[in-house]
Amino acid sequence: MIKINQITEDQFNKLKKSKNPVKVFKEIINLQTNKKYGFGDTTIQVENGQFLDVFKNTFKENDIYYIVVKPIDEELSFAYSLYPTF
Repeated sequence: MIKINQITEDQFNKLKKSKNPVKVFKEIINLQTNKKYGFGDTTIQVENGQFLDVFKNTFKENDIYYIVVKPIDEELSFAYSLYPTF
């Protein structure tokens, strides 16, 4: 998993309030794709994840994106996720 960015609190608030979080998440991370994505929440294992950090992980040639919502400890963070639907 690699850190690719950190978003602003305004971007985060826009995502939280959105009725279409997939669209807003894609805009925030500048993801240009026609693939269908889903939005969810999860716990991720990243070292010292900070609030609003954006991470990318590739699994079976598909990119999954995460925004850290709340660090839990030094290795775990609660995050929003954007994942391809198959």
